[in-house]
Amino acid sequence: MHYDQKAEAVVNMKVFQIDFDSMMKVLLYIPDNKLYYAEYFQKEYGEHFSQLCFDKGMINDEDFDIFVYVDTMMQAEGCKKYRRLIGKVFPLTYAWGFRDGNHRKVNLYYRSNYFRYFLRSYLPINLHTFLLEPLMYYIGLLRGFTLLHAASADNHGQGLVISAQSGCGKTSTVFKLIRSGCGFLGDDLVWVSEEGDLLRYPRLIHLFSYVLQYSSFLTLPWKLHIYLKVKDFLRQIIEFIIGEQFNIATRVDIKDLMNSVDIVNRTVLTGFFFMRKESDVLVESIDDSNRLASIDSIMEVNEPMDNLFKNFFEDDESLRITVRKRQEKLLNTILHNSKAFMINRELVKTEVEPLLWLLDNE
Repeated sequence: MHYDQKAEAVVNMKVFQIDFDSMMKVLLYIPDNKLYYAEYFQKEYGEHFSQLCFDKGMINDEDFDIFVYVDTMMQAEGCKKYRRLIGKVFPLTYAWGFRDGNHRKVNLYYRSNYFRYFLRSYLPINLHTFLLEPLMYYIGLLRGFTLLHAASADNHGQGLVISAQSGCGKTSTVFKLIRSGCGFLGDDLVWVSEEGDLLRYPRLIHLFSYVLQYSSFLTLPWKLHIYLKVKDFLRQIIEFIIGEQFNIATRVDIKDLMNSVDIVNRTVLTGFFFMRKESDVLVESIDDSNRLASIDSIMEVNEPMDNLFKNFFEDDESLRITVRKRQEKLLNTILHNSKAFMINRELVKTEVEPLLWLLDNE
């Protein structure tokens, strides 16, 4: 970015960064009157989120991979066109483009003119989930990492990944693993490298009321319990109105849900479990005979990839093919080098000892 050309556009904006331990850096420009975006990302990413001084000598473009401009639609070289992001109910406008043709550097422009005074929590979540995380997934994939829609835990140096579609039981399963003595990496997203490293994707748990049905051992503060019930009631009303599934999450720190939690930032992948809602068998090994079919199933539920295709690469078949090939190759290596299984969620409905047994005995 040429600061002399963009100075007028960012003069009334504060500058923040999200730094994933030098693996990836995101730069955010947020208007002074939209600082609820900064509050949202501060809660999500904690120590990985910080404010910067906007100064030529302190901010080097080359240090950052994704540049996010909130509430602006200024034209930028390389931006293809404006698009419409339909959240579940409300439209949000955004534009994006590669920087100077470099696929490893991305600009993202986000405008939230609609209902911004009433939906301050909704707007950052849409920016975060539907736009920013898919771009993180894409940049990571170019570097030999995949951001998987999966829960993850550490069993004394043995890393576990539980991939599944939303609502299948990832969060409740990882809660049970923590209760059994495992360390916690995440309940919804995790970085996995081609070499088999698991890296924690730091963010709050997005808790849904249905998780409580399978996690009765959680000790929720009464205010949070009531809050979840109210949100669930609102969810049912919205689903009735729009005629489709609609999830409303409550953002919670894992330490507020469980008394003793060991947070693990990095471990080595040992067991990969793809959880299915319905299956004729409880456990099936993933081997050469079914690995490709298993990879297709895992990719179908990988929300960061799905959102990347829907919101960025919908009209670019060549990039979709490139992403799919990279993802397939990465998953093939990951599954080949780990103890990999397809499991029925009934296997872990009440306890997780079967998962730990498979790690030690298969």
